[in-house]
Amino acid sequence: MRDPEIIIIGSGPAGCSTALHLAALSPAWCDRILVLEAKHHPRAKLCGGGVTVFGLRVLRGLGLTLDVPHVRVDEALFRLQRRTLKVRGQPLLEVVDRSSLDAWLMGEVRARGVSVEEESPVRAVEPSSSEVTVRTAAREYHPKAMVLACGSRGLDFVAWGAGGSAIGPRRVARAVESFASQGPVDVFSVPASVEFDFSPMAQGRHGYSWRFPMPGGAQPLHNLGLFDTRQYAARRAPDLKAGLEKYAGRTGVRSLEPIQGHPVRLYSPWARLSAPRLLLVGDAAGVDPLFGEGIGASLAYGRVAAQEIDRARSSGDYRFAGFTSRVLAGDLGDYLGVRWTFAQLIYGPAPLPGFTLLAWAIARLIAPSYNPRLA
Repeated sequence: MRDPEIIIIGSGPAGCSTALHLAALSPAWCDRILVLEAKHHPRAKLCGGGVTVFGLRVLRGLGLTLDVPHVRVDEALFRLQRRTLKVRGQPLLEVVDRSSLDAWLMGEVRARGVSVEEESPVRAVEPSSSEVTVRTAAREYHPKAMVLACGSRGLDFVAWGAGGSAIGPRRVARAVESFASQGPVDVFSVPASVEFDFSPMAQGRHGYSWRFPMPGGAQPLHNLGLFDTRQYAARRAPDLKAGLEKYAGRTGVRSLEPIQGHPVRLYSPWARLSAPRLLLVGDAAGVDPLFGEGIGASLAYGRVAAQEIDRARSSGDYRFAGFTSRVLAGDLGDYLGVRWTFAQLIYGPAPLPGFTLLAWAIARLIAPSYNPRLA
């Protein structure tokens, strides 16, 4: 087997989007790409599962509509202590199960003839001036370039060599989440809504608790979680699991499945998202720093990465020197940049005073044309 020209590590929304956008640019790309996936689809993935309107628009650009079970959400509730903001849209979100979403996207990649190797975890990545060495347990590859699309921990196995400068976002948030079944009394609204409870900010945290309805199954599930961007001194970080259990009790949930946690890399306009022969996309490049939302941004990262790779092949220059600036200059940069600005205001050293300003800022991000109702 000859070496592929491009290896994409990771087959979540960012990796699949990169492959699908390359295939859309030219069918010839389908024979030049290899996607490496550490596990086998469908595989479990911690994620609230919210696909924003921004992400749905990227899918439509590929000629795709969600072909997995999903819950359409037209209402979002934003809470802070005893105050509530209701925001409506048509839709605001489509909520999916991430394992189903990723398996569907991977199927679309395969349908275009792109090679995929599952159960092939990457052990090391070593860029050089002429190629990239990618090592798995089974073999070694030497593509011209690679796309790192394997999540928040993906940078751990990239070797930069002496003097190599850091890339990627440095700020890392924390999130915990779990699932809960509806009890005998339905404590959640009908039709489906999502909830963002910013009350943890009153305890000094920088984030919110969430509750999302999940699709499918004989007994509907809800995903509950807690997102915190604050950087704490060693050994002084609060117990997020205890915070999530407290939130579950307030929403009327009596029992949760085991709570799991994961790091979340936060987008920054100052982060470098590329190096010679290497592109970062998705969680490795940074998610929305206000809400921690990653699916929509990941799909859009793939579009920009595909354009960058196609440009590099035409010119023979795989330094990818313009990738970060092109992310900043496009609609993805606008989408993430506005949320980064509000995150500095809301979570920063001088946060926005009062719930009204917080509510208006969030309402304008979620549904700019909607006149929010405060209660």
